[in-house]
Amino acid sequence: MPHSRRQIDAEIRAALREIQSLENATVKDALQMLSRLRERVVLAIAEAGPFTQVVAQEVKNRVATIIQEFDSNLKDKMTENQRRMFTRGIKLVDRAVDAADLIKAVPYLDETALKTAQAFTADLITNLTDDMRGKITSQIQLGVLGQKSATDIIKEVGRNLAGPSVFGTIRRRSEIIVRTEVNRVQALATEARLKQLKARVPDLKQEWLHSGLGQPPRQNHVDMNGVQVAIGEKFHLRAKEGDKVYLITGPYDPTLPVGETVNCRCVAIPVVGRFEKKSSENT
Repeated sequence: MPHSRRQIDAEIRAALREIQSLENATVKDALQMLSRLRERVVLAIAEAGPFTQVVAQEVKNRVATIIQEFDSNLKDKMTENQRRMFTRGIKLVDRAVDAADLIKAVPYLDETALKTAQAFTADLITNLTDDMRGKITSQIQLGVLGQKSATDIIKEVGRNLAGPSVFGTIRRRSEIIVRTEVNRVQALATEARLKQLKARVPDLKQEWLHSGLGQPPRQNHVDMNGVQVAIGEKFHLRAKEGDKVYLITGPYDPTLPVGETVNCRCVAIPVVGRFEKKSSENT
């Protein structure tokens, strides 16, 4: 016999907590890796001594090696956690239909979308580390020209991950990439699972849920909170400015501009028509 609506809602809330926990853990891992990178780069500069052209080239080579290690490690970590988030995106749907006692066996979900997202993320990380390397190299070159001391260079590169420094900027960009891309994978997996189960659960819908996270929240996303559509139908998201309306499958739809997806924490949650619920119960 199907469970109560309260039990189904509880399963969805538990799945959302798991998604948020993995998102936060992934960000924490990335920033710890970035902090270690900063320490190694600063040490390489501090140990260099007077910046002759030869010394500067040695430092740049050393820094390039350190950054390449970071690039590789961050890509590995993101690949691993995006796969885990892909599974959580599937479970967000499965836990709801399981609690409703609707489906006993769920088919395999193709991972093509996951692999595409992972490749896209790898490109973003490459762009990030290339930019980082270029900015640090420029600071070292100023030392060769006698315009900056090692102390000045270290200050510009970053004594920590905060403030107006190279690493201050990289930290913000890194967090945006990590949060956006792990959540993109969750959205892709949830959307694909919902479409996959549509024929077996005809009254299956999806509901836009605003997380309440992020400062300031996007008002147009807040306005979408609680909006429901049938699987296969489009959400109508009004642009932040102007009268344009995006017809989309949900948060992180690939047709959305960057400004509508960066750091977005919205999710589409499953709703079984016979167990209707208000999204406000889950916020």
